[in-house]
Amino acid sequence: PQHQSTCGLFFNPMELGFGPKTWAGNAIVAGESRGKLWRTFLVKSKHGFVAQTQLIACLQKLSIDSCVSPQGDLVVACHSGPPDWGTGPAGIGSLYKIRDVASQTPRPAIAWRSTPTQISIAFDRAIDPIGWTELAKKIRIETGVHVRAGDRYENLIPPYAVVQAQLVSPRKLLPVTSVGLSPDLRTLTLGFPSQPNLQHVAVSLPSNIQPAPAKSTFGSQATRIVQVMENEIDAGGYGVQAQWKSDAGQAQAWDGWLPHIDLKVARALTAGSAHHGRLWELMQSSGELSLQTQLDLRGIYRPKIQPGSKIDYQWPEELVTLRLAATASGGAREPELSINGFDADNRLIIDIDRKDSAKDPFSFAFASVEGTGPVTPFSMTLIKGTGDVDLDISVSTQEVDSPVAMSLVRFWMPWVSQQDHATEQNSLLVGVPEIEGGNWGNGRRLFLSDAVGCSKCHTEPGSGIVPKFGPDLSNMPSRDYASNLRDILHPSHAINPEFIGYQVRLTDETVLTGVLRQEAGKWILGDSQGRFHELDKADIQQIAPSQLSVMPTGLLDKLDKQQVRDLMSYLMNPPPSMPLSGPIAAPKVRSAQQVAHVLEGSQPLPEPLRKLSVVLVAGPKDHGPAEHDYPAWLLQWGQLLTAAPRVDLRVAWEFPSPEQIERADVLVFFQKGSWDNVRAKAMDAYFARGGGAIYLHWAVNGSDRVEDFSKRIGLASWGGKIKYRHGPLELKVENSQHPIMRNVPTLDLLDESYWMLTGDVSKIDLLASSQEDGQPTPQLWTYEPGQGRVFVSIPGHYSWTFDDPIFRAVVLRAMAWVSKEPIDRFNELVPLGARIQR
Repeated sequence: PQHQSTCGLFFNPMELGFGPKTWAGNAIVAGESRGKLWRTFLVKSKHGFVAQTQLIACLQKLSIDSCVSPQGDLVVACHSGPPDWGTGPAGIGSLYKIRDVASQTPRPAIAWRSTPTQISIAFDRAIDPIGWTELAKKIRIETGVHVRAGDRYENLIPPYAVVQAQLVSPRKLLPVTSVGLSPDLRTLTLGFPSQPNLQHVAVSLPSNIQPAPAKSTFGSQATRIVQVMENEIDAGGYGVQAQWKSDAGQAQAWDGWLPHIDLKVARALTAGSAHHGRLWELMQSSGELSLQTQLDLRGIYRPKIQPGSKIDYQWPEELVTLRLAATASGGAREPELSINGFDADNRLIIDIDRKDSAKDPFSFAFASVEGTGPVTPFSMTLIKGTGDVDLDISVSTQEVDSPVAMSLVRFWMPWVSQQDHATEQNSLLVGVPEIEGGNWGNGRRLFLSDAVGCSKCHTEPGSGIVPKFGPDLSNMPSRDYASNLRDILHPSHAINPEFIGYQVRLTDETVLTGVLRQEAGKWILGDSQGRFHELDKADIQQIAPSQLSVMPTGLLDKLDKQQVRDLMSYLMNPPPSMPLSGPIAAPKVRSAQQVAHVLEGSQPLPEPLRKLSVVLVAGPKDHGPAEHDYPAWLLQWGQLLTAAPRVDLRVAWEFPSPEQIERADVLVFFQKGSWDNVRAKAMDAYFARGGGAIYLHWAVNGSDRVEDFSKRIGLASWGGKIKYRHGPLELKVENSQHPIMRNVPTLDLLDESYWMLTGDVSKIDLLASSQEDGQPTPQLWTYEPGQGRVFVSIPGHYSWTFDDPIFRAVVLRAMAWVSKEPIDRFNELVPLGARIQR
């Protein structure tokens, strides 16, 4: 999963193995490049093995191999250094030992998405609900094409382009809408807003048990690692909807989810679930089992191609044959099968009703070219007598005639929308084609302009301000382009009931049309021009609802095609903000009063403004979610700066090109820093002509050229030879007279500090420091090499810091200062998408 380089594996012994008994015989796989351990449960079917993989550990080092000790402990060998090769043959490794000390603790046995709005988690024994107070507030649910359990503990990122693309793919947190526990206290069901797709839903579930006492563990206090008391669980929209009707009556009925059509496989994979145990018990009697799913028969023997790539070969048509058979055991009555399936156009392709015997396989074929054939809705009914029954399913092709078992991801739940389903390739590459080339910042200026007039009635999307006379537009990014455009061109097509227009006839026969609100005993009417009319009740003769929207038609007639793209780009993209899903909880948001205080004293900008050339420089992500997220910063701050007037924005990867350096006024670096003679020569020439540069967080890394680098930026770091600390930072402002720090109080952040940097502290202008090892250490400073100007911020490790409005104000002021522009030039950008209590 997730392009994980695997290394060692072993099969957990059947006796004296690691973990619960249900793990016996499972493969334990070391995911080397991303520091993970996986448990793969293999079920042998008539046509081969079916595998289910579950993450069991997320490590801080490269996991190479593991084994089980004679005492049943899991011993893991890890290598040091970054993916993929670490520190090489001479590098230092570590051995870790993991012991299962609480075998009676309820453990998640299996999780599944039974509906678009639910995930269910079955435990292998009853849960004690004591200690789970306000559980809904403690649970974290996240979804996305590349979201998996335990992502937030990951800090090893292989340098593959596809992995970098995964890291910047959309992720979103889902509110918990309901929490339910089954009467037997074995199954927990969580509700959330509808997600009718295959995407995994990852749940961080706090444990309601206490850590094991020290006496039951092993090792010394110095070497013992405290367990994080949480369960990390995920499930996608895969599986089969099942319904059992017993001949004994409704009391013996069952409705739920299965992982596979093969009943032997389904029974094995649901071991430990009391909910499924009831089904297998009921099915010992006679009755009728109905199964409904969607079969993904695309690319049975076609390898996946990396997103963005293609092969120089035309695959021949792949003819897929599906076989299905049912047999009874122990001399029981042979089962009967009824099968129905439809292709993507809902044309009936299978209609088989075998009433005599189903032990001989049914077979039917599908055509699939380049692995893009149909995902086929499929339903069947199995009628059986008493006793066990086997239901086998397999596939083959004209190229490989031997039937093979179907993997779990070949079964999609019936509610999964094929139209909404985004493949891995689409999730990385596809946007909204109608707004391609649109400029978000130009669209915002159009939205706020008098010429278009949107802001006369609507508040800015994402501002958090409740509009009085026009609907909130914050949901437009979640809607398709056609419906958004229709609502603008034909506003009366569907009117929000909260914003119905009224015709108001006054006693002087004046007629006003607009949206009505009642405040403090008076009526307030907002008309289509954004004007507000305060009316006394005594002056109103008649009020009648209008069948037409107050919003005027023809708003887009005055715009050219590019302006329409710009405006729609603004409306259909949320304000720029960084990913918040990290290894720890994000800090509290700032209050609006705090932000207003920092911006006090701002001066009007001169007209006209000088056109400013800005280059944003990023690099490959080198940490876990919401840490060192250089690609996401490039996207989000690239969008943010389009809202600044008269800014020519360019982006660069690792280091700007000579042409970019030649024309730039400001270079902003946020990546893993690197320094050599070529870069030194380029930056010296840049500073000599008065260029400005900003270095954020790890951009200050100079490695073995750290002394030379420090002469250009004041202070620099050498990775591995500095000290650092993650956590709350209290930055003391050392120079409140510097324009960058105007009105900035003590700056409290949840981020990372560095100290023991290389350079001459006396030559920098120290703006803010933090207490580390009992000493004040520089965290924000400016430096003036030659005719140039430099600003450096050590904070910037976590993504949420860039959405802190006060930190953002400091960085934006720094951009103005290093380019010798008015210090308030970018004030307008401070609140856009920032973490402010609205």
